[in-house]
Amino acid sequence: MRLIIGIIIFAPFYLIFMSVDILTVFIQIALFFAGKLLGSDILDRYTYKQIIATDQSLNALTAGDEDETISGRIGRRIPNSWFAKFLNKIYFWQENHVLEAVETDEGQNDLIQ
Repeated sequence: MRLIIGIIIFAPFYLIFMSVDILTVFIQIALFFAGKLLGSDILDRYTYKQIIATDQSLNALTAGDEDETISGRIGRRIPNSWFAKFLNKIYFWQENHVLEAVETDEGQNDLIQ
C-alpha cells in the first residue's frame, strides 16, 4: 500500500524530471553535432560526458543502479528483448551495443532486481 501511495505522490515529479531529461538529451545531441561540425574536441568530450550522465540519471530514475547506463542494464538483464534490438539499431556502428555496454562491476544497486 505504501508503494502505491508513493507512486501516486511521486509520479508527477517523475514525469517532470523525465521531460527535463528528454529535453536535455536533445540539447546534448545538438551540442555533440555542433562540436563535430566545429571540430571542437573539448565540446565533444563535454557533450559525451553529459550524455552519459543523463543516461545514468534516467537509469536511476527507473530504479536502476545510479552508475549504470540504460544500455548496460538492458544488456545485463534482457539482452534478447525487443528493446535491446531497438537500442542496437540506434547504435548501428557497434556490433552489439547492449552487450558491449555491460560493466561487470555495475548493477548491484538496482532497486528492483
